[in-house]
Amino acid sequence: MRIAPLIIDYLLKQSNLRLWLYALTISMVMAEVITCCMGRMLHGEITYDYLLTGFVVSMLVGGMVSAALVGFLGRVRNDAKNFREMSKQLARSEERARQAIEASNAALWDFDLTSGSVYLSEGWSPFLSGKLKPTQTTFEELSQLVPEEERPMLKEAILTALKGEVTSRYQVTHRVRKPDGSYIWVRSEGQVTERDRNGWALRMVGINRDITELKQAEDRIKQQIEEITQANTRLLQLNRQLEQAQDQLIQSEKMASIGHFAAGVAQEINKPVACVNSNFSTLNKYLSSLIVLLNKYEAAEPLMTCHDQELDELQQFKKKINVQYVRRDTVALLAESQAELDRVRQIVLDLDAFSRTGSQEKWAWVDIQQLLVGTLNLVWNELKYKCEVRKIYATLPKVYCLPSRINQVFMNLLLNAAQAIKERGVITLGTGQEGNQIWVEITDTGEGIAAQNMSRIFDPFFTTKPVGNGTGLGLAVSYSIVEKHGGRIEVASEVGTGTTMRVWLPIKLDNS
Repeated sequence: MRIAPLIIDYLLKQSNLRLWLYALTISMVMAEVITCCMGRMLHGEITYDYLLTGFVVSMLVGGMVSAALVGFLGRVRNDAKNFREMSKQLARSEERARQAIEASNAALWDFDLTSGSVYLSEGWSPFLSGKLKPTQTTFEELSQLVPEEERPMLKEAILTALKGEVTSRYQVTHRVRKPDGSYIWVRSEGQVTERDRNGWALRMVGINRDITELKQAEDRIKQQIEEITQANTRLLQLNRQLEQAQDQLIQSEKMASIGHFAAGVAQEINKPVACVNSNFSTLNKYLSSLIVLLNKYEAAEPLMTCHDQELDELQQFKKKINVQYVRRDTVALLAESQAELDRVRQIVLDLDAFSRTGSQEKWAWVDIQQLLVGTLNLVWNELKYKCEVRKIYATLPKVYCLPSRINQVFMNLLLNAAQAIKERGVITLGTGQEGNQIWVEITDTGEGIAAQNMSRIFDPFFTTKPVGNGTGLGLAVSYSIVEKHGGRIEVASEVGTGTTMRVWLPIKLDNS
């Protein structure tokens, strides 16, 4: 039985010419055999006719056998070649599949529920036998590789798939113990592929992928996210501290500004208060005289028709106190006192609005020109003795901003403009609108800014003023405030001619 396959295999390796030679040889041998057989049948009496007949018959039989043999071997050889090619392709496909599974850190398994055996591909074998080859094992033995706390989860997922009430598939992530005692993370996926007539599962196949590197990468990403979150939290804390420090710095600059013009503010308040006190002193005298006059009128009223002497006394007293003037001046004094009290009230309100801290202020829609006028009231004592203030206002919409911060910008620019004028000069206030932005311009006829200092005027603590006359923070703080509002400050200056500061502000911030 074993010789025939060897002969066929040998013949399949031969060329067609050699096969024909073999067939011819076989034909000749068969011709001799037939001739001998005929000789035996004729008891040795072989004639020429018999010999010729036997030779022809043997050649015909040999040719037919040779043709049949060559045709059969040719078909067998072609089938064998096709089979070998298919076998090679199948082997290559299996190798590619094996390499793909190996490259993806995956292992196949096949669970026969009728016998309870589990077939594992090469990827699983090292965990059981330590050798790289397919392995037969059992579900219980395989379960021992899973940590005890994770087994219930895996078994529940598999049982749910076996029941098939919802789905016949499952997917679970768990750990698997390696021979050295360490663990890897795997994603186990399976599906029931065969059931009996009653719906009982007979076979389940699946794949386990090693996702240890992915899990470690996820852990690293989680750790990085946590570190980034912590860093972001610290950054937010630092930002809050920076904002607090900035608020404190701005408030310090406010207090420095307030300290600078406090004497002027006090004088501005003292003058209307003194005026009111003087007016009330005069009013007191007027009212005392009027009370005396009224008393005399009351006393003389019943006697006026009969006593000319008392009437003359009343007329003389009226002339003495100048009743008509007292009446007019009393009304004027009261009006002037009320105006001065309103001025004091406005100064106090402007000062209160200016001195608000960052925690008290809120974004609001305000009239920028009113803010400018209020700030001008506060610093007026610094300006009125050497500056003529001219106003060129345009009609502006309300602007969404932090009012006290914008007040501080205007105050810093107004004080700088006043300080740039040594003796007498002009400060021009102008406003306008372009598109969705408004601008406020403060121009002075002072000394101007040297070209070499233009690039540094917004640097913190930079100042050209004498020591004790400035903190060097006014323009830096103003720039920061305007930038926070989404605006900018433009500067144009010429030494000996003056400086123009233009503040641009959006009517409303995009994110407000």
